[in-house]
Amino acid sequence: MTRGYEVNVFGLTGNMGCGKSTVGEILQRQHSDVYLFDCDKVAKEEIFDKKNRKEIRKILGDEVINKEKIAQLIFKNLDKKQALEKFIHPIVWKRLAEEIQKKDKNTIFLVESAIFFEIGKEKDIDKVILVTCDLDKQKIRIKKRNNWSDEQINERLKCQIPNELKTAKAWIVINNNCSLEELETKTEKLYLYMKDRNDYKLIL
Repeated sequence: MTRGYEVNVFGLTGNMGCGKSTVGEILQRQHSDVYLFDCDKVAKEEIFDKKNRKEIRKILGDEVINKEKIAQLIFKNLDKKQALEKFIHPIVWKRLAEEIQKKDKNTIFLVESAIFFEIGKEKDIDKVILVTCDLDKQKIRIKKRNNWSDEQINERLKCQIPNELKTAKAWIVINNNCSLEELETKTEKLYLYMKDRNDYKLIL
């Protein structure tokens, strides 16, 4: 879907707690030519948009009023999760295509999504960046950030393809078993790679 544009487009993904959003934030903060399209954020906007309210209620029910309740509901009901994704994803990808067309050819366009591989969208992005880390470190970060129980964490993680399987498919892999300072150094190397439009696989 993003192939064929002059804009330099990369996917940015990683399982919960691995640090993909941190990489995106560093790139945006440090470089004005980086634009980040956050699919998860756009999806939430569309879920709560008035124009979609009728369809969302049909899928999830009238009791759903905030993102926490939605998360609790869809992670316990696979049918509702799939129905919601079937409705929302085409809307998100339409908005993505519109945003890409607005950017000039010097833009480094990052498409951030936690579920590229889960929904098969890696086929539509030339190069997908995967941010990964060890499972134990991942769980510690999630618990610190969200204050979730082990059961809640495992419930979310079982919906995501394991890191090792995604690593085999990704074009660029950033290992985030490191400090924030080290991650910033790796992210700068990633930026130079993207800026130069390199075409080799990269592991950092």
